[in-house]
Amino acid sequence: MDISQSNWNETDDNNSVAAPDGAPEGMPPSGVNNTMRAMMGAIKRWYDQAIPRATDGSGTSTAYTLSYPAAPTALADGMTFLVKFDKTCGAAPTLNVNFLGAKPIYAWYTAPGAWAAVNAGDIVTGQKVRLTYDQSSGNFHVIQPLNVVQYNANVTVPTGVTMGFRGATSQVPAGWVLERGNSIGDASSGATERANADTQALFMLLWANTNYGLQNSFGTTVSRGANAAADFAAHCRLVLPNMTNVFRQADNSGTAVGVTGGAANHAHTASVPINMNTGAGNGTLVFANGGGGAAIQWDHIHNVSGTASGTTNSQSNIPPYVTELSIIKL
Repeated sequence: MDISQSNWNETDDNNSVAAPDGAPEGMPPSGVNNTMRAMMGAIKRWYDQAIPRATDGSGTSTAYTLSYPAAPTALADGMTFLVKFDKTCGAAPTLNVNFLGAKPIYAWYTAPGAWAAVNAGDIVTGQKVRLTYDQSSGNFHVIQPLNVVQYNANVTVPTGVTMGFRGATSQVPAGWVLERGNSIGDASSGATERANADTQALFMLLWANTNYGLQNSFGTTVSRGANAAADFAAHCRLVLPNMTNVFRQADNSGTAVGVTGGAANHAHTASVPINMNTGAGNGTLVFANGGGGAAIQWDHIHNVSGTASGTTNSQSNIPPYVTELSIIKL
C-alpha cells in the first residue's frame, strides 16, 4: 500500500479497515505488526521517490525507464518523482516507472502558453528534475525550470534560431548544432553533423526550403519525397549551410532564405590610364579622363601602379571581423 492510494484517509478515525490497510478498534494483536509494517513501507517508498534516482541506462534519450526496488502500486494523480536523467533528452521524451507505462514528459512553455512536450536538449545529462503525474492528461509535468536557453525567465529559443558562440566546438550547448556544411538526420541516417531523433524538429522546419540539400543515408543527393516526415523516416539527411567565413544577410520577404551569394574577392577593370595612391588608411583610385578625374575612396587599398589600362589584382571584400562559431537550435 502506498500513501497516494485511497486506502488511507486524511481523517485519523476513518483508517479503521482491517489490517494492514487500517487499524480498527479492538484489532487482534497479530494485526498490529502488519499495520506498522505497511506504514513503514509506504513512508520509505514515499521518501525514495522524493530523493534523486537515476534513470536506467537501458532507456533511450526519448524513452527513459526508472526502477525502484519496491515498485509503486500504481501512478496516482499528483505522485511526484525526483529524477536524475542519465542522457540528454531528444524531442518529446517519455518516462516509464517500474513498467507502469511510458508517459510523455511535458513542461510549461510561455510560448505557446501551455503544457507541451519537452524539446530536444531541454533536459541534459546529470540534471535532476522533479516530475509530477497528471492523471487527467496521462503526462508527467515538469515542475521546475529546465536547461533551456532563454530570452528571459519564461521564453525559450525556438527551433531554427541561429547565433554566434564564442566557445570551442566541444562546448556547443546541448540542443544546438554547428552550421558548417554537415548534415542532420535520424540515428540511421549516417548524418555527418548529428544523427539522432532530436534533429527531427529542425529537419521538418528546413525541409520545405529547397535551398537546403537533401541526401539519402549514403550521402547521395536526392529529390524530396512526399513530405518532411516521410523523408525523415526514410533516414534522409538534410544539409545545413556552411557559415565558415561567410556573413548573414537578412531577407525578410521570406522568399530567399538559405540563398547564397556574394564573393570574398573582387577586382577593378579600367579602360583608361589609371593611377593608385597607396598608403595607410583609405586608398584613392583616380580615373584619368581628359585631364580631369573622379576620386573614389573606400576602406581598403588596391595596389596598382603605372599608367597603362588594365585590371587590378583580386582584393578582399571583407571588413575587419572577429570569428566565432555559428550554431542553430534543434
